[in-house]
Amino acid sequence: MPYIKKEERTYRLNLVSDHLFKMFLEFYETGNAKYLNYVISRAALKAVNVNPKYEQWRKTKSVLQDVVDEFKHRMCEYETNARQINGDLT
Repeated sequence: MPYIKKEERTYRLNLVSDHLFKMFLEFYETGNAKYLNYVISRAALKAVNVNPKYEQWRKTKSVLQDVVDEFKHRMCEYETNARQINGDLT
């Protein structure tokens, strides 16, 4: 997780984050991930195509994978807490 100092959290970063947050909420309500998927995929592909070299593809994949890995880590924490509260399956 890229922990960013408070003074580096600019209006622009928070604005983009807030827009994505709203798209996640829309996805949860509708069950339709196509708009959220479109936005994330389009941004990544546009960036790669500015300089379409292997290194750009690798860096972009790495960032997207890091996001998934961080999410999975947080999900494990959630599941651990839920297991402590509700008990294990056995």
